[in-house]
Amino acid sequence: MSRESGDHGLRRRRTPAAQPPPGEGVSPPGPTPASEEPPAEDLWHPRRTPASQQPPAEDLWHPVRAPATQPPAAEDLWHAVPATQPPAAEDLRHAVPATQPPAAEDLWHPRRTPAVPPAPRPRRPRRRRFLAAAAAAAVVLVVVATLVVVESRGAESPLARLPVSGIGGVSAVAFSPNGQTLAAGDDDGSVFLWDVRARRFLAALTDPSVEGSISAVAFSPDNQIVAAGDNLGYIYLWSLPAGRRIASLAAAGTSTGGVLSLAFGPGGSTLASASNLGGYLWSVPTHHLIRTLTPPGGAIVGAMALSMDGRMVAVACSNNSIYLMNAATGQVTATLSSHDTNPDASLTSVAFSPDGQALAAGGSDNTAFLWDVTTGRLIATVSEPGVSSAGVLSVAFSPDGQTLATGDGNGNTYLWDAAGSLSGSRATLTDPDGKWVNSVAFSPDGKTLATGDSNNAAFLWAAG
Repeated sequence: MSRESGDHGLRRRRTPAAQPPPGEGVSPPGPTPASEEPPAEDLWHPRRTPASQQPPAEDLWHPVRAPATQPPAAEDLWHAVPATQPPAAEDLRHAVPATQPPAAEDLWHPRRTPAVPPAPRPRRPRRRRFLAAAAAAAVVLVVVATLVVVESRGAESPLARLPVSGIGGVSAVAFSPNGQTLAAGDDDGSVFLWDVRARRFLAALTDPSVEGSISAVAFSPDNQIVAAGDNLGYIYLWSLPAGRRIASLAAAGTSTGGVLSLAFGPGGSTLASASNLGGYLWSVPTHHLIRTLTPPGGAIVGAMALSMDGRMVAVACSNNSIYLMNAATGQVTATLSSHDTNPDASLTSVAFSPDGQALAAGGSDNTAFLWDVTTGRLIATVSEPGVSSAGVLSVAFSPDGQTLATGDGNGNTYLWDAAGSLSGSRATLTDPDGKWVNSVAFSPDGKTLATGDSNNAAFLWAAG
């Protein structure tokens, strides 16, 4: 068998011991008499020779301690073999001329020489590393760009479609004050309630009148009542969550044009409604009519809004004027004019800002208006792109008052910068069915916008 050399990395083959002549016994194990020992350089080994019999250090060549110009002689690297039988060349790991010392890796042994770390792997050229880094960066940029595009497209697509049964469109939408429920009133006379977060249908509240269609919906501030008005001039109140009808309200002449709008006052004790003939204030607890608000000159009413504090009513009329009226007395306190010279135009929708300082309205000629309520000054006028015979059908402010949403007869909902005098549209939300946007409403947190179209569907959109 063969083994590695201790200090020199040379492979040696031990020569079998010479057999004694016949008749002679084998010497018992033990130390060899000094007179029979071979020279020290032939037998010395660091583990088998006592320190007192070791050869001089200069006779033991080592790659670290000996200069490369002084390699050991072959007989100095060979041991445990009689001097008369030097190792054959094939027993040496390398046939290296005596004038060339062996390389360090040829002399290493795990028990006698400190470990030598493996040679380092060749490094990639810098150019190759640069190209690899550039390729990786390009991939990251492509992924990021793709995500940006997807996010941009997602912002223009609805979060959810909430269909209603029947053949009529959704004429009105409203969020509950806690933001958990959406009410959608359709032309077939039903109010559909949806769980906003789960996108789950909850219930359908049906107009008792067979021929009625829902034209306005509103929630009480405590989320306990939902009110709906129909095209016949009736207002119905249902308790929630049971969905039990608790009252029906009607006033003389309200059948003309039906119920155009509904809004609860603060505290929920008052309900404001509008018909083509004027506005009405109702007592919710008693179900009685409190007051009638009639615009000057018998102007035909197109829309009405109640301020957040319940003190002021805005009545938008067909003569392109808005009358601000004291809710407690019914007196007109100011008149806001759109200065629209189109004789065929009329105001179709109106809304107060949350702080009551601004008022927005939509016109039948695709125009939106913004006024300063305190001064009565017309702040901005903006015309929506495209031409629609229906014009701007609905307007609504975001809860923070910074955004104005307008829905039109072209199937588009525009989000305008209300703080910047309607200086530009922040986003355009296009109805997937391409139908009229009859109603728009912001969620209480301002993050979601609901729209109702003329094709039996309400949609939820990301608004902030």
